[in-house]
Amino acid sequence: MPRPSRSRAVVETAASESVRSHRLHGRAFLVALSGGADSTALLHALHNLREVLDLTLHVAHFDHNFRPEAAEDARFAASMAQQLGLPFITEHADPIAYQREHGISSFEAAARELRYRFLGRAAESIDAVAVALGHNADDQAETVLMHLLRGSGLDGLRGMDALSTWQSSNGHQQVNLFRPLLTVTKDQLRQYCEDWDIPYREDPANQDTRFTRNRIRHQLLPSLREYNPRISEALVRLAQTASQETAYLEEQAAHAWTLLAHPETDKVTLDRASLVSLPVALQVRLLRKSYETLVGSRRRLQASHIDAMMALLQEGHQSEAVLPLGLQASSSHEKLTISRPAAIPSAHFQGEHQLALPNLGGPPQTTRLPGWNVTAEWTDATSEVPRDPFTAILGIAHHTPGLSVRSRRRGDRFHPYGMPGEKKLQDFFVNQKVPAAQRDSIPLLFGGGRLAWVVGHRVAQWAAVRPESKFVLRISFTASPEAQS
Repeated sequence: MPRPSRSRAVVETAASESVRSHRLHGRAFLVALSGGADSTALLHALHNLREVLDLTLHVAHFDHNFRPEAAEDARFAASMAQQLGLPFITEHADPIAYQREHGISSFEAAARELRYRFLGRAAESIDAVAVALGHNADDQAETVLMHLLRGSGLDGLRGMDALSTWQSSNGHQQVNLFRPLLTVTKDQLRQYCEDWDIPYREDPANQDTRFTRNRIRHQLLPSLREYNPRISEALVRLAQTASQETAYLEEQAAHAWTLLAHPETDKVTLDRASLVSLPVALQVRLLRKSYETLVGSRRRLQASHIDAMMALLQEGHQSEAVLPLGLQASSSHEKLTISRPAAIPSAHFQGEHQLALPNLGGPPQTTRLPGWNVTAEWTDATSEVPRDPFTAILGIAHHTPGLSVRSRRRGDRFHPYGMPGEKKLQDFFVNQKVPAAQRDSIPLLFGGGRLAWVVGHRVAQWAAVRPESKFVLRISFTASPEAQS
């Protein structure tokens, strides 16, 4: 028989207040159970509160399948769910294989993506309002420090929200995440388990300092406690303050969005004069929202991309900036437009073909290729920046050896404009999320044996227009009628 304890009051009061404050009582939850003290305490607290809060609980366990204890963790979680009389669902996958297949730089990110994808599917299958997670005050402090070390702004300092939405990297899946224990420490959760004689498992991976979070937990935070023994509490307060202030800014940005943003299927247009008149903090939020509206996530959007768009906004003349996933931002005196790349027409492209080039000052020349018509003309360097991703302005010399067009070959490389250094064309396609089925049909424009333009996607650095350019080559690809039929 468990004995009354302060830990029970702390843990279950925090969980109850969080459920009620977010108006989630009377709903179904999928509780993510790893077997550690945090998720185990959460599961038992919600189970003890299920009648007073009218909760329906299901238990889920994800087996990362990368360490010897993984199978035993899964059996432990299944046994605990059975003891509590709760439905249980599990799945296992290989994060290392997933990381390699999808080109994800971090093992932790790959594992998290796999885990949340599974939890999202499981939650949807039982019509759960959210996935309940055992994240706590110590996790919050670590998260704030991680964001701080990466140069995060105010949004990063808010850490984790009690109720948030996770989105998959492809934008196709969303999962509601609920963290009712963000004000409770790990020690309090362990004490709760001990007071109630609840077994839990220790994950040895939590001691592995190859992972950034573990280095923060075991090295950085202990050092900071020498300056402030209650540093974790201070960081949690910082997160709460940042959350309140960002909520206000989001409110103001949402109001401004309705007044000056014009979203369409493939682009978002912002009234430039109205945008410039707003405080910088709101300008940044509207730029982020524009990108997120088109992509479904702003995960790849970095400070450098925001800086590039802000520069366009201040300049106010014809110019453009390259954004992640092939998007581009372009400006004029009246507006700033963020647009997604158009889909490659369903034209099948094969072989290698020479292009007919006009003389300087001569009329445009059109070359008919299988599935495509390609028009080239020399024009003044002040020519308007094209909005069509299948039209490019190239700053190549008029005496450049004949231009040719072909499909990709093994080993193709180029230096994408706006990116650091040369890379494999294959890696570029992967980073730009170009479907594998489309890659062989994308025309590649070459000049002097060098890749000058991945049609519909990116010009090479060497072929971009330069300040000293007097004449530029404007090339347009259009799908021929037979390719469109």
